[in-house]
Amino acid sequence: MNPPLDVADNDEVTFYYNVSWSDTRPSRSPSEVHSFHMWAGWNATHLFPKWYNVTTTGGASGSAQINVTVWPVLEIYTLGVLWEITLSGTCTAYAEEFEEVLLY
Repeated sequence: MNPPLDVADNDEVTFYYNVSWSDTRPSRSPSEVHSFHMWAGWNATHLFPKWYNVTTTGGASGSAQINVTVWPVLEIYTLGVLWEITLSGTCTAYAEEFEEVLLY
């Protein structure tokens, strides 16, 4: 768990997700979709999602930043953040990471 984040009641908390992709296959290869997904929130009914999708056909790379703002928060919350990456097409892959952020 990360150190507590000092906030006041009704503040907004923004999480940033820097994503990058690299398709080293030859140009004009079959399409691959790189999907980046981030959820942030304090329970199953207060989740704030963000998606970013890129379709490549070889010989391409890039990066982007996505962000999710959670509001309003209270000092007693523990926020959960889930990052997911999916690659689909002729290749498939999936990875995820989850972190909790304590507010005070």
